[in-house]
This record gives sequence, C-alpha cells and structure tokens, in this order.
Amino acid sequence: MTENEMNEAAVETEAEQTTEQTVEQTAEQTVEQTAEQTTEQTAEQTAEQTVEQTAEQTAERTPERKSVRKVFGRVVSNAADKTVSVSIERVVKHPVYGKYIRRTSKVMAHDEDNACKLGDRVAIAECRPLSKRKSWRVVEVFGSNGALQ
Repeated sequence: MTENEMNEAAVETEAEQTTEQTVEQTAEQTVEQTAEQTTEQTAEQTAEQTVEQTAEQTAERTPERKSVRKVFGRVVSNAADKTVSVSIERVVKHPVYGKYIRRTSKVMAHDEDNACKLGDRVAIAECRPLSKRKSWRVVEVFGSNGALQ
C-alpha cells in the first residue's frame, strides 16, 4: 500500500468515526429530549387527571340544590299567630269523562309579619317543616284584588 492509499484510508476512518460520533450524539440528544417530553406530558396528564378526579369528588360531595316549588293560593284563615291557612286551587282533567274539574288543597303557611288578610292572594313556597302541619312559607302577598302589596 502506498502512502496516498494509507492517508485516504485514515481520512475515511476518521470520517467514519466522526459520523459515528455525530450519530451517537444526535441519538443521545433525541433520547434525552424524548425523555423530557414524555416526563412533561406525563406530568401534565397526571395533573389533568388529578383535577378531573377532584372535580368529580367535589361534585359527589356537594348536594344539588332542589328547585323550590312555588304555588299561588287564597288565604282562607289568619286566626293563628304567624300562620295562615291557604287554599290552593288546581284544574284536573277527569280520567273517564275528560271534563276539567277544580280540586282544592288546604295547607298551612308561615307568615312572619302577619301581613296576610282574609281573601288575599298569596304566593307560597315549600320549606323545611316548621311544625306538624306547616311546611310552606308566604313569599309574596298580592292583596284581595290580586295586586302586589
């Protein structure tokens, strides 16, 4: 082998070594970047899952608010202190004949200010039981002609 051939072989060997080193460095960098990205993604996913789980647990713990039932009626008695008797009238279709019939229910309602008079139209809403028969409270008083007082 001549010197030129030896030099060319040495240069090729050096070029191969340099290429191999470059490939190795690139591979190491890629592995490190991938590991960092995977770690970041895993951390983000874990954080998102934790937030979702916490939200679900909070939703399970907090009771949903019931919608308050509000009806209208007429005061038929106000003899008791802070209590009125309210007649609620509703119209129901007869199951056989199809004729509409008026049905009434009488309930006791809490009137904190004793503002209701006999014959007043009132709006009442359901509440927690205040006594044995009283589980409604007066929300609005409309007066005997239906106008808001």
